[in-house]
Amino acid sequence: ASKDDDSNATAVVCSRLDRYVLSQDLCVSCGSLGANEESRLIVCSQCGQCYHPYCANVKLSRIILEKGWRCLDCTVCEGCGRPHDESRLILCDECDISYHIYCLDPPLESVPRGTWKCKWCAICVTCGTTAPGTNCAWQNNYSQCGPCYSTVMCPLCYRSYKEDDLLMQCGNCDR
Repeated sequence: ASKDDDSNATAVVCSRLDRYVLSQDLCVSCGSLGANEESRLIVCSQCGQCYHPYCANVKLSRIILEKGWRCLDCTVCEGCGRPHDESRLILCDECDISYHIYCLDPPLESVPRGTWKCKWCAICVTCGTTAPGTNCAWQNNYSQCGPCYSTVMCPLCYRSYKEDDLLMQCGNCDR
């Protein structure tokens, strides 16, 4: 390994006759089975390598259990399936699913600062819903559902509303 390589190389030594060890999945990062709750491993759905969630710096979530998980070596955009353009590839803070900012629906103009959650992990910060709304999309960096977002900004012309505005119809675009 080179001096710049931060990955750990773990060797597991056992007898070729030790059926128990040879039949177990071992964590690629630390090389151990773990004990009790710590023994749970997640498997990369692409390469099949096993990791303890804490070794891969991942917290188990419903989305990881339902949709699977990819290790950092196998990360691809879930929209287009390609690993290129890494500077515009963002990872969900909850489940590690990644997307190019332009493959999202709606697309983002730039890589968000701070946290970002995918459409499966997004929760509206205003009302707490986990769905974007009927015929709506997640807005405001996937932090607001469509109905809540439409109370502060017109989703069609993006005109901001003032707090005291009485809204029946957007005066800018007649929505």
